[in-house]
Amino acid sequence: MRSVPMLRAAAVAAILAVRCHPALCAVYYVSPSGSDAADGLSWASAKRSIAAAAAAAQYRDQVWVAAGAYTGPVMLKSGVAIYGGFAGHETSRDERDISANPVILTVPGPAPAVYIYAGASVFTRLDGVRISGCGGEGIRTGDGSATIRDCEITGNAGAGIVFFGGAHLVSGCRVTGNGGPGLDCAYGAGPYVTECTVSGNAGGGVVCSGGSMPFLDRCYLRDNAGGGILCSEWSSATVRCCVITGSNGPGVSCEDGPGLSLVNNTVAGNQGAGLLLGSGTTAINNIVAFNGSGISVAAGGEPPVLLHNCVYGNAAGDYIGTGPAPGDVRADPRFADRSSWDVRILPSSPCRDAGYDPAASEIMADIDGGPRRKGSAVDIGAYEVDGAIPAVSSIPELRAAPPGTPAEGVRGIVSAAWPRVFYLQKEDRACGIRVELAGHALQAGDRAAVSGTSGLTAAGEPCLFAASAVREGASSVSALAAAGRDLLPGRALSPAGLLVRVAGRVTRSVPAQGAFTVDDGSGLRDAQGYPGVRVHCGALTPPPAGSFVLVTGACSCEQAAGGLVPLLLPRTAQDIVPVSP
Repeated sequence: MRSVPMLRAAAVAAILAVRCHPALCAVYYVSPSGSDAADGLSWASAKRSIAAAAAAAQYRDQVWVAAGAYTGPVMLKSGVAIYGGFAGHETSRDERDISANPVILTVPGPAPAVYIYAGASVFTRLDGVRISGCGGEGIRTGDGSATIRDCEITGNAGAGIVFFGGAHLVSGCRVTGNGGPGLDCAYGAGPYVTECTVSGNAGGGVVCSGGSMPFLDRCYLRDNAGGGILCSEWSSATVRCCVITGSNGPGVSCEDGPGLSLVNNTVAGNQGAGLLLGSGTTAINNIVAFNGSGISVAAGGEPPVLLHNCVYGNAAGDYIGTGPAPGDVRADPRFADRSSWDVRILPSSPCRDAGYDPAASEIMADIDGGPRRKGSAVDIGAYEVDGAIPAVSSIPELRAAPPGTPAEGVRGIVSAAWPRVFYLQKEDRACGIRVELAGHALQAGDRAAVSGTSGLTAAGEPCLFAASAVREGASSVSALAAAGRDLLPGRALSPAGLLVRVAGRVTRSVPAQGAFTVDDGSGLRDAQGYPGVRVHCGALTPPPAGSFVLVTGACSCEQAAGGLVPLLLPRTAQDIVPVSP
């Protein structure tokens, strides 16, 4: 793995921390109320355009820009630093506020909004400027070592940033919704890109050609058309602690450029391959899950180095042209919320403490900025789990715990069971909990100890996402007679998860949905507004409307306009008994 970009970043930070001394440089001021005919040497005599101030500035000069909208392409010379975020009265750069005082540059023509000249030194800087709605590229750079920091490059017709060579530093930027690639690297460009978001760009997230070799550290690449990272023409990249999700192409594609290095990334939910790899590449400690396919290796050449990756749930296969490698995890990584692609791993994830430490020895922080290693070994993926959350061990604690709380040895009696789900209740029938665990072998009446992580179902029902369930013996389970209103969901003490029995008249029957509603006269209404409690009977035959039944089932819940309402889940046909009124 390369360490030069890290050294360069530290050197740049140290150099730029030195304040501009009046004997060494001048400050040019820009304000919407200024005039380009003014000298620009104070707020009172500010220039009107960023372009005019940048043209007047010389090596080691600075340009301070007050909040407002600006037009005209900016030509940024070597050694000139442009800072946005001023209100228009500051005497120190530390007084600026980028969020409160936005500087917006819009250039309608086809030229780049900002062009950074070739040969730019480390004193060349664009900081705190929003480049939006331009007719061409947001920024184009030549060779050099400029810094682009805390900028937003969004909604431009062309690419977000184009690098024609150079080893520029891009930090804390958002590059979103551009008509071309988010970052376009060409002619041997090797930018160091850190803590940036690159999302929703029409031409791909990061596109590399002409032997380019960017370094991406702790970045989010989301929903980019064509792919997350696309390397061709003997280009490659070093990518570590990044999240790459939601593209309609591959997460990472690099089939003809040796030297690709992928360490501790999370690549998930891309329509193409998660990783499309060629000869001489390295992929260690990555999560590659729920993509169109997993790790795909081109035929011929030197095989890639693959170690300790979590490869799971990829539609067309987890491995194509290769196979599982030493240390690979072949299990669900257990994301915090897959529906929204929140790909932080839960404390019960099999990726926790399962990585290969030597590969991450130079990585100090995860994508959130926390310590890269918190347990016995580095975690697989971009995130490191915080192991400081105390575990709960009872059903009431579990129901009250926030999602993501670890649970260990939660004991109870199984009240109902299906292939992927079962319900666990306290022995005194005070409350219960839904448990999701594929392939469990538990049956109603079993005593069990369950461990995993707390969470919520899509309907908002408290749930235990189990990593293990151990049968500890047998018991008996009987239904608790209840009125419909007694079943309204609560938190710590709730009938949810209990085996309950309700009697009444069927007010609605929908065989196509495998559901009916039974009204016991307690005044409750189901999620569709019909009187009674809705019963989801699945493949069982629902009784006709107007009939009277006694229904036994696990007490679950579903969303209604006013919040959660109860839902009964009968286990077998014997749980739906016709009765006389």
